[in-house]
Amino acid sequence: MMTLDVIELENGQFGVQAVGEDAPYGDAGAFDTRVEAEEWIFNRAEHVSLRDDPGTLIPGSGQGPR
Repeated sequence: MMTLDVIELENGQFGVQAVGEDAPYGDAGAFDTRVEAEEWIFNRAEHVSLRDDPGTLIPGSGQGPR
């Protein structure tokens, strides 16, 4: 498991970096705001979770007892 964090880039934009690494995370790119970078991390984690464990419950997805 990898932990990702938002970093401020030299140009004032924001990037995503794996904790303990020196370079920005490869395919994340640059974002104009910290919120956009945090949203990218959230979406990436959700995508990986669904791919690795299709039984994962996502809040608000309508799964669970009725």
